[in-house]
Amino acid sequence: MTTTPGSAAYAAALGGAASASVLLAAGLLLRARGFQFTKASMNESSRVLAEIQSLSASLASSESRLASTISAQQTSFASTLSLSSKQQTFEMVTTLADLKSRLDKVNDAKATMDNLTDHVSDLKSVLAGPRTRGVFGEQRLEEIVTDCLPPSAYSFQKTLSHPGGGTVRPDCLLTLPPPIGNLCVDAKFPLTAFEELVSISAADGGTLRAAQADARKKLKTHLTKHIADVSTKYVIPPLTSPSGALLFLPSEAVFMEIVSNHPEIMRVAHSKNVWICSPTTLMAVLTTMRGVVKEHTMQVSRAS
Repeated sequence: MTTTPGSAAYAAALGGAASASVLLAAGLLLRARGFQFTKASMNESSRVLAEIQSLSASLASSESRLASTISAQQTSFASTLSLSSKQQTFEMVTTLADLKSRLDKVNDAKATMDNLTDHVSDLKSVLAGPRTRGVFGEQRLEEIVTDCLPPSAYSFQKTLSHPGGGTVRPDCLLTLPPPIGNLCVDAKFPLTAFEELVSISAADGGTLRAAQADARKKLKTHLTKHIADVSTKYVIPPLTSPSGALLFLPSEAVFMEIVSNHPEIMRVAHSKNVWICSPTTLMAVLTTMRGVVKEHTMQVSRAS
């Protein structure tokens, strides 16, 4: 056990006080009995001396017990101090570990944001021109179709003979059981008018509403013409399904703009049997078609 300077000084003071008490007690006893001592017999002297020795032994025992108590208290204090130090060290290590974990998460989030920024920049470059926008739409369409349908239920860029003459080549041809039949999907979309609308929505000024109305009018004109083209090219029964054709918009934002602010465009599309789909709605449609294909395959297997 290590004795601290404060505890050692305290023990020394207690020891000095005990010795002084012994001398004082002995002096008082001798003084009280001084007269008898000078005239007493040797037996009386021996008895007094024995009392002094007994008192000294008792004080020595008390001093020993006091020293033991002090030592035990010092040990307990040292143990408590050591436990407190260990607890503080553990808490500090735990706090630092938690802080490091949070910093790692922040760094991961920053890396994800940087990566997302790069992807957004890439997407802007992809959507810079009509041709590259078409390629982007076709790639997104291909990803969704191949994820939702078996290979026997679709083909890409398949050339068809148009009843009116010439050929057409839809971006995707869905080969579905009757009564649906062949269903064409077009993945091209006019984005220029929508980009103009978005840029105007972020501007300020007194002519904001007029500019937005003009941009929405252009968007309606472009989409209405594109819907008519899709209907003329791809709704060609009996070669394709009389149910219509799908117009795939690979942008949820464009789809929401049409649904929210252009119900007339949706009415025109329905009247021409052209069904406008965003990535989310197309996945829902194809998932339903997958069930139809699976059921038809099972019926054919049971019949054979």
